[in-house]
Amino acid sequence: MWTRSKADVTEEEYKEFYKHIAHDFTDPLSWSHNRVEGKQEYTSLLYIPAQAPWDMWNRDHKHGLKLYVQRVFIMDDAEQFMPNYLRFVRAA
Repeated sequence: MWTRSKADVTEEEYKEFYKHIAHDFTDPLSWSHNRVEGKQEYTSLLYIPAQAPWDMWNRDHKHGLKLYVQRVFIMDDAEQFMPNYLRFVRAA
């Protein structure tokens, strides 16, 4: 999904993808799909859930981004890319 252009993705596809990655039955409150180019290039797809997760105040709970490089999965819960105070954000 994040490899496609924003213009090629419908609102319904964003919502369905969120439900798949977040294991949530409700639509997200909002999302941000960005492509950054410069010395480093990256694409991000971030979702804000409609409701706070039940374990939001648990600091021991894993959080972070799923990291892919050149469409190859590298790691899950890459915490160094997401500050602790944004642990409610879901990312693909």
